[in-house]
Amino acid sequence: MRQAFVAPAATLPAVISRLNAEVNETLKLPEVRANLDRLGFNPMIMSPQEFGAFLAAQAQKWPPVIKAANIQPQ
Repeated sequence: MRQAFVAPAATLPAVISRLNAEVNETLKLPEVRANLDRLGFNPMIMSPQEFGAFLAAQAQKWPPVIKAANIQPQ
C-alpha cells in the first residue's frame, strides 16, 4: 500500500518545497521510522519531482494490468 501527501494544484512551489522538506526530515527521525516500521510502512523519501515521475510511471504501469485482468470499477 502506498500513502502520499498531496496539495492542491495551485499551491505555490515554495510551499510545496517546504512541506516536502519538513515531511522528509520527519520521516528520517528514528522514533518516527521505528513506529512506521512497526506498522508495516516503508517510506519512500522523494522530492516533488521524483514523486511526479513515480506517479507518471504508475499511471503507465497499471492500466494494462487492470485491462488484462478484466478488473471493473465497483
